[in-house]
Amino acid sequence: KKEVWQLLLHHTQDTQVHLIAASREIFKGVTHGLTNDNVRSVRTADSKLKEEREMWKRYRRKEILGMRRVDSLVAVEKNTWFYLGTNSISQILYGLKRMSEPILEHVDNNFNPLPAVFVREFRPIIQQADAFLLSIQTAIESGNYANSDEILVQGNALKSEISKLRHNLQDRIQKEDSNLKVAL
Repeated sequence: KKEVWQLLLHHTQDTQVHLIAASREIFKGVTHGLTNDNVRSVRTADSKLKEEREMWKRYRRKEILGMRRVDSLVAVEKNTWFYLGTNSISQILYGLKRMSEPILEHVDNNFNPLPAVFVREFRPIIQQADAFLLSIQTAIESGNYANSDEILVQGNALKSEISKLRHNLQDRIQKEDSNLKVAL
């Protein structure tokens, strides 16, 4: 049972590192497609997302079976951490799916491309999100969680920047005669 626990830890760590790295790649593909009006980039990212979601489901099933085979006291103690990690990956993949669907529709249907002012405002968010995911990936990969508080601060700063961007966009929509479809 101790060996199963060690193998499960290693497998879970590898799975999370792989999926966060894949999420970064998918995020870059989707945002590149949106900012450059490149349908191929968005489609490639969307198909990669579908593959990763299927792979994640298979890995999760194996990990759940592994949790059943570890010592019951260890399983009870570590169960919350295990499911928090699983739910986090699930939410990242779901968020990417929810993000890629309207972007693919927008770019694929040849709607007006994203105006340059929106792209300039959005690029720092893209870079911060990528850096944030890289920080998480590096922490999990190395097993060093000493800077987890810094990563949380980085995540909160990113949420704040996204909120500011959204408020600026709302103000722009209300003040100017802008293309509402593109703004949305």
